Amino acid sequence: MRCMDAMKTGIEAFRVDDPVHVIAMRMRDVGMEFVPICDDAGRPVGVVTDFDIVRTVCAGDLQPSKVPARDVMEIHPITCFDSDDVDRAEELMNETHKPRILVCAERTGKLLGVMTLADMLRAEGEDARAAEVARQVVEHEYQEQA
Repeated sequence: MRCMDAMKTGIEAFRVDDPVHVIAMRMRDVGMEFVPICDDAGRPVGVVTDFDIVRTVCAGDLQPSKVPARDVMEIHPITCFDSDDVDRAEELMNETHKPRILVCAERTGKLLGVMTLADMLRAEGEDARAAEVARQVVEHEYQEQA
């Protein structure tokens, strides 16, 4: 199965200059835990998570309306191509211990969608590979918090 068959589309992306308060309000309004940050051509350059906002803005006692996405985003987002096999996305998630991956157009590099571990599990049904990746990512996150 290819990544294009398992990904979610219609993902809202933001730009590096967008203020964190706008991003945080949108995340709250639609129940998202992360958003992609793209350049003017629509290619991903980073990701902002709810934890990034807490760690940088809240813990730093900064004013969210004055902090741009570039100051809180994780650079070098984990990406794969729409034409990649889901196995490739699983490998990247396992290597990076991330529960999500941005899916880009192979020819242009533009963001097309997002694939999460939940999407993989749904797409693969009873397949144990996605479940094993999920276990490893959760285990890694637990170890970092302990």
